[in-house]
Amino acid sequence: MHKEYLFGVCLLEVIILLLLLKSEFYAVLFLICVGGPIFLFFFPEFGLAVAMTNSILLLIIFDYIEINLPMPVLMVYLLLLAGGILLYEFQKPLDKTLPVGRLNTIAVCIGLLMILGLQFSTNPAYGLYKVTFYLLSNMLLIFIPLIYRHDLYKIQNVLFFTFLGGIVLTIYCTIKAHQIPIHLRFRVSESVNEIWLARSLGVSALAGLFLFVKSRRKMIKILILATMPFFLYSMIRTGSRAPFIGLILATFVYYFLQPGQPLRKKLIVFSIAAFFAGLLAYFFISGTTVAARISDPTVKDVVSTVSRFASWVKAIEHFLASPLTGIGTGSFKLEFMLQSIQYPHNLLLEMACENGIFGLTLIVIFIFLAIKYGRMNIKHYYKSNSRLYTQLSIAVMTIFIFALWNAMFSGDIRSNEIVWLCTGFIYVLYLSREKYSNQNV
Repeated sequence: MHKEYLFGVCLLEVIILLLLLKSEFYAVLFLICVGGPIFLFFFPEFGLAVAMTNSILLLIIFDYIEINLPMPVLMVYLLLLAGGILLYEFQKPLDKTLPVGRLNTIAVCIGLLMILGLQFSTNPAYGLYKVTFYLLSNMLLIFIPLIYRHDLYKIQNVLFFTFLGGIVLTIYCTIKAHQIPIHLRFRVSESVNEIWLARSLGVSALAGLFLFVKSRRKMIKILILATMPFFLYSMIRTGSRAPFIGLILATFVYYFLQPGQPLRKKLIVFSIAAFFAGLLAYFFISGTTVAARISDPTVKDVVSTVSRFASWVKAIEHFLASPLTGIGTGSFKLEFMLQSIQYPHNLLLEMACENGIFGLTLIVIFIFLAIKYGRMNIKHYYKSNSRLYTQLSIAVMTIFIFALWNAMFSGDIRSNEIVWLCTGFIYVLYLSREKYSNQNV
């Protein structure tokens, strides 16, 4: 490290220490406003890692320091993304034109159809809210990965910071969970939903799985493997079923996507892994009401399960009643047990009931193309003897499947933006296949 950089870091630490002695609030605020941009300058991929983890750490930080600003997390989230892109281009000039393929075009068409659906909406305020966030977040995230088409190596930095952020989060969760009785679901912050916390931990754990497979050093593998029980423990204490089960399934998917191994061996390994995963899950979940919710939905929070099923049925009824145009963007609403459910908790049913057959067709084609390109990436990079890019392709494909699985059980289209971000990574790996062939890295 250059001496001026070392001096700058020391000076920054001294300032934070002095502010900490005066006020914890100002110390944390200074660290975010000054330390954040400096860190972002050296590692622009940190901005995308924040997006990959649903901005959970930002939510916790802003809840902790209690800054009274309108939507502070959204502002910082967008600044991190924009700052990362601008600094990346500053460090490495890019082409002025970005390729737009079928995946990006379909994503744009989904946005346009949602805008058109506002004309039929019975709840235009919520519909406009969904459209705005789709354009600001989902659309932004599917195009951003295109900046890496001449520098695919940097995508692993995104996964590294995703894993690093997950470690920080799971340490915090482990400490926090021990302060809450074992039979209760714990919340790390007022603004952080337990489901989204579990999703974020699952994505970080899968990023760690990529680093584990990629690394050639045994000590690093051991260290990464040692963090996994903490991820599982934190996810189980959130009491969120779909992310926990999705992580187990995604781990098996990660293995099955590995090329060059016979199917018979994969099935044997799958059976052994499933057995030990079952034992591990039983070890964690036996004896706690919260974890029992994962293994048996009838034990606790029956209303949550029944209401979700009722929302799926209602969405199908809406679609069958108006299959051509749908009921309009943001119009879905289900009154159930004194609470209002605003969306069907299923991405496919949401597009079908609110935007009709055209919405359902677009989202199905979008998912199909992402899976198709993802499979083509894995086969191509493996045949081209590109170990790193093969594993990158498998990692983003697995996280895409994990995010898609969660999108079938919770959240609306604008809160499932990780599906779009992973699709962007899949597409940029697809565009760069020829350039990065025969690179044994």
